[in-house]
This record gives sequence, C-alpha cells and structure tokens, in this order.
Amino acid sequence: MNYFVLVVLIFHLLDSFGHAQEEAVLIENQKENQCDAYCFKVLKPMLEHISIMQDRWEACDSIKLANTSSRLDTIEGQLVAQEARGVSYAAAIEETKLKLSEQESSIEKQKPISRKPFQKIGSKYYYIEEMHPLNWYGAAHRCHEFGAHLISLDDQRELNAINAKLNSANAYWTDINDLSEEGNFLSLTTGVKPKFLNWRSGEPNNAGRIEHCVYLFGAYSNMNDFKCNSAQHFICESFDE
Repeated sequence: MNYFVLVVLIFHLLDSFGHAQEEAVLIENQKENQCDAYCFKVLKPMLEHISIMQDRWEACDSIKLANTSSRLDTIEGQLVAQEARGVSYAAAIEETKLKLSEQESSIEKQKPISRKPFQKIGSKYYYIEEMHPLNWYGAAHRCHEFGAHLISLDDQRELNAINAKLNSANAYWTDINDLSEEGNFLSLTTGVKPKFLNWRSGEPNNAGRIEHCVYLFGAYSNMNDFKCNSAQHFICESFDE
C-alpha cells in the first residue's frame, strides 16, 4: 500500500514538473513574442525611413547616371566637333600653304625677265629704252617686268639730269596720263597728280580727242600729250634708289 502511494506521488510530481516546464516555455515564448512585437513597433519607422531613403538614393543614382550619361554625350559631341574643327583648320592651313605657294610662283613669274642695265643718273636709277619702241601700255608693262615703272619726274633738276642722256631725235613715254578723266593728268605710279609738269607750248591739246598719254621730247626737255597706242621710246625708273 505504501509502495503504491509512493508510485502515485512520483507520477504526480513528474506530471507537475512537466506542466511547469511547459508553462515556463509558454511564458518564455510569450515574452519573446511580446519583445518581437515591441521591437518591430519601435523599429518600423526606422525601417520605413530606411526604405524611403533607399528609394531616394536609387532615384538619385538614376538621375546622376542620366546626368553623367548626358554629360558624357555632350563631351563626346564636343570632342567630335573639336576634331572636326581640327580637320577644318588643317585643311585651311593646307589651303593657305597652297595659295602661298601659288602666289610665290606668281611672284617668281612676275620677276624681271631680264635685268636691264639700269644706270644711276642723279640720285636715282633708270633704264632708257632706245632700241625697241612700244606703245604706252606696252612700255608700262615692260618696265614692270624689269621691276620698275615708267619715269615719274619730281622736279626740273631731275629733268635736266635725265635729258642729258636722251637722244634729241626721240620721244620717251612717262607715267603721266589723263585716261580716267580728260584734262586731269595723273601719275600711273602714284595715282595722284604728278609732282612736276613741263608742257611744251600749246600742250596739252588732246588733238583729235585721242591724246591721253604723255611723252618727254628729248630735243626740248618738255612734255606733250599723245596717242597712247603710238610706239615710242620710254624710260623706266627703278623703285630702289
């Protein structure tokens, strides 16, 4: 009998102990659940803020990426444009070099065909053509080929010096003409009125309305207007004194 009571008591104690453990586990679980709920309640605003910030960061990154891409496209466009300008500049430089080369060739062609023996008379250098008369235009062109111009007298002293070298039977073209306006005589060399004129008596008279170029007559050291297409001797004056 005592043995049976003891066994029953043991089973009761074991059963109580088991219930106690289950209650302890249940209480512990309840505590954990209560802690989880509290923690979640506390952390929820923070998590929502983090989520919002993450969305903003992602949006910001997208904008930055788009801006960066746009800037890269702009830079690429600028580089392409700069490269195109570089090509254009290079082409312009080459074109300029070509034009300079052509101009140099043209200048070479315009250099005197043959340097005539200019002689110093007074303070200047002259070439007096006595062998091959030309009209006024041809004479001006020939002087240009020699690197000179038709004589442009400055004063009586220069006329006296040059006249001493002339053939008195010949006439010599000067650079004076009134081709642009009748009676308004200008120097072909300077484009303005001559510094010095020494007209023969009764000249200029524009005889037949066809006399527009001026020659110097050796015999009298004076000037006369005459037909420009008439072949006469001429005097070239060097640009270099």
